Amino acid sequence: MTYLDFYLEQAVDPPEHIYDYLLGRGVTRKQISLFGIKYFDKILELKRGHVEYDNFKIWSSDGRLPKGKIVFPLRNSLSELIGFTLQDLKGFKTKFFLKTSEYEGLFFGLPQALPEIWKTEEVYLVEGPFDLFPVFRLFKNTLSILTTNISATQVLFLRRFVKRIFALLDNDKAGENGFVKLNKKLGSSHEIIKIPYLAKDPNDLWKKYGDFGFEKVIREKLERLILI
Repeated sequence: MTYLDFYLEQAVDPPEHIYDYLLGRGVTRKQISLFGIKYFDKILELKRGHVEYDNFKIWSSDGRLPKGKIVFPLRNSLSELIGFTLQDLKGFKTKFFLKTSEYEGLFFGLPQALPEIWKTEEVYLVEGPFDLFPVFRLFKNTLSILTTNISATQVLFLRRFVKRIFALLDNDKAGENGFVKLNKKLGSSHEIIKIPYLAKDPNDLWKKYGDFGFEKVIREKLERLILI
């Protein structure tokens, strides 16, 4: 067991009020299980003697920071736990904690998306974890990049495994800048298609239309883009 597994084992299955919150944010019960979403209901017991102890102690405010927050596990292509990101019920996301982040192509949802990515050599990219869930129900090759500033290791992963990228980044300045950076880094070697939509982000679009309307909007946009 790694020290990160030690911390994640202290998390519990989401209690009913957290389930209700997640369902209201577009996450299904099946997805809660599939992506291993948990909840920290208490102050964490810290694991002394590990090389990352001091870093985690500071990041977690002596174990107090995670209490009362939803935890999204971050795993690599081998499903090994490499970190997690937290979010409270007000939607405030904390900075994620990572193990050897410089060696990992960091995405949320990587093990779940990999089979379809290998099969299609395509990927759908969104920003936040909550943006991923409604898109993943349509396209199993969906990844959350967790930020608009795509990293060098994420670029290496995309360069190696995909040929076509569909971008559904947020409709704000940061999202637009993220798409420009993505195009700059991979546009010469990959087909990059930006899917336009009238909402703040994919999760907001799902809130407006629900599953049926969300799928209708996205598929219609895709059909037009691919036919052009």
